[in-house]
Amino acid sequence: MPVFTSPMDVFLPGSALMFMQLTSVALVGGAIGTGVGQLICRHAILAQAMARSLRMGMWIPVLLLWVVPVATPWGGGWHDALIAVLLITISAVAMATIRDYVIARSVLDLQGRDVPRFVCRNLLLQALFVGVFSQPMLSPYGWQWFSVGGGRALAATILICLALFAIERVFRSSFEERGAGRAGILLTELSQDSWSLIKGAGVFVLFVLCIWQLLAISGFYKIVSSPIGVLAAAYTRFLKNDIWIDMYISNFEIFFGMVLAVGIGIVCDWMLVKFGALRGFLLAVLPLTFITPIMAVSIWVAWFHQSDLWQKVVGIASLSAFPFILAFWGLRDRPFAMRILMGVYDALPFAFVGMLFGESMASTSGLGFSIVKASAQTQGRSEAIALVFVTIVLMAIFSAPLRWLAKRRYFWADTQPRVALNPCSVFTRCTPSDTAYPVMLKLRNYIKLYIVFFLILLASSFIYIKAKLTTYDTEVKTKTAEIKDLYGVDIHYQYTPESFFPKEYSTPPASAKGSQISLRHARNLLPIIEQFLSTYPRELVKKNLSDIYLVGKLEFYGKSYGGTYIGSAIYIRTKGTLIWYDDWSLLGTIHSEFSSILFRNYKFPIEQWEAVNPPGWKYEGTGFEMLGRSDLHKLDEQLFHNGFLENYSQSSLENDFNMFVDWAFARPSYLRELSLKYERIRKKYQLVLEFYQSVDPAITIPKLGGIPGT
Repeated sequence: MPVFTSPMDVFLPGSALMFMQLTSVALVGGAIGTGVGQLICRHAILAQAMARSLRMGMWIPVLLLWVVPVATPWGGGWHDALIAVLLITISAVAMATIRDYVIARSVLDLQGRDVPRFVCRNLLLQALFVGVFSQPMLSPYGWQWFSVGGGRALAATILICLALFAIERVFRSSFEERGAGRAGILLTELSQDSWSLIKGAGVFVLFVLCIWQLLAISGFYKIVSSPIGVLAAAYTRFLKNDIWIDMYISNFEIFFGMVLAVGIGIVCDWMLVKFGALRGFLLAVLPLTFITPIMAVSIWVAWFHQSDLWQKVVGIASLSAFPFILAFWGLRDRPFAMRILMGVYDALPFAFVGMLFGESMASTSGLGFSIVKASAQTQGRSEAIALVFVTIVLMAIFSAPLRWLAKRRYFWADTQPRVALNPCSVFTRCTPSDTAYPVMLKLRNYIKLYIVFFLILLASSFIYIKAKLTTYDTEVKTKTAEIKDLYGVDIHYQYTPESFFPKEYSTPPASAKGSQISLRHARNLLPIIEQFLSTYPRELVKKNLSDIYLVGKLEFYGKSYGGTYIGSAIYIRTKGTLIWYDDWSLLGTIHSEFSSILFRNYKFPIEQWEAVNPPGWKYEGTGFEMLGRSDLHKLDEQLFHNGFLENYSQSSLENDFNMFVDWAFARPSYLRELSLKYERIRKKYQLVLEFYQSVDPAITIPKLGGIPGT
């Protein structure tokens, strides 16, 4: 039965829901933020403290988005995920709006209509920002802009460009005006007392902890966990030592992503100055590069098949480039070194968001991966929140030296700019006649010490990571050798295209592609593989399964696969969309692919299975046609009534059978509920049980107690 697919579903699936979310978040968050901002502005000291503390604090709810467990159809939870995402995004917009309102009044000294124009433009941009990055948590109904596919990514990029263009036109803002505003805000922050900033941040942290503890006491654990529980989880995670590897990888990506962003910013600045004829065009186009470049990275990945480490570095750079360019251009009448320091300082929060997004979508290591991995486990929510706060602390540690260096170099006192009195550069030698020579000499020594400390830290981290990876390599080799001895199955985790795929699949038109996974991820996957293998008698496994290939990505015929089999070998994709970080989902996928081998090697009751389907039902094809569709895993009452667990089940009889095996091992409680309620699902599962018993009675497939015949 063919299913009609509209162009909207192909290129912009879920975008309508995202814009509805954006509207509600902007209205509610903007109203709360404006109201609170007006109250705060009545007290000058409070306004100053909030403007300082919210500089970092406004990013806390944005980073907490990655703690929201991705909604899975079999576990329900989509409505819980939607509520969590709405609360977090409203909080993010409200906190950003409070800061913008306070800054508009107390820093930029805007009056009349300029205040709502400044605040409304920024709150819409913030709502768009958090709305775009919250969509993976709303799968499968959210906007699937992040799915790999050139056409879909291009359509999403164009749509966001149009939204940004509309915002710029409605509020009649210009890049020059926004740059001057950012420069004023950054210079004001530099002129403020550092201890006052720390005290303001401390008050804000105390306030957040009090609210957090009250929510924890109320038992509202779907979104929050107790602060004490989070602290304990952080302590436990540091004892495991794995967190140091995550921090090293994430910091590496942040560093090189920011280096690339700075390079892009300097080139753009040079073009703005050098080419007067292009200046107007560039100033009009630059505001459209807010968010959109990281969306366009999906186009690059789809067309050129680039991924892994440098994909994340490019993603970080693409998201950080616009805020860096904005600050760098706004400070164009200041010394070059100061412009770079403050540009990086202003762009760092965007870099960390880009890092979390990249690692959560296409990685097997790093803080983003670990946060999503922990949030997928029921008992891991405290650990996920702890890792978010580790990320926030890292962001503060990165930001503090930049602000300190700029303040020490360019300000004599809290309110006196040093630049006016001492124009010599940090990168040039001052002569003894310079009035600032003693200060410059001391500052240069500070910079040297900072660089030496950074290099020592980098070298020691590299040595530690190298030693840890050697340990992982030994563990993985030992465990895979044990599996080979027990079950006769080779586990392959060191990716080489020539050895992973048969020749007929590695060449066109199949053009099979995979990618390397980290040693740590391979080590963590081995217990799942052992759990899978222990379900079956050893002789059955030795007879039907020879190899398991673990890859980061998996593509055939230009489409992404979650798993497949070739002959007696299974191929499993271990990273991709957020949903794949659930260990149970990976376990279900392995069982599903092995069930296809059993389906081919043993007599399956095809006629009886087809007899359960509705009269006249015909499967749609092989399943290949449905790959990439946003409704691939869609569930609804009509599907259940017809005897199908997911939309994908309708593609072929084999895939229908695979889904039952997948759910039986990965989510048996939900399958049991459906079997009690829907007769066709119960009958199909009975056939699955009978088939597995006919293959070997010793197979330990879950029997759903209380259901006749199971």
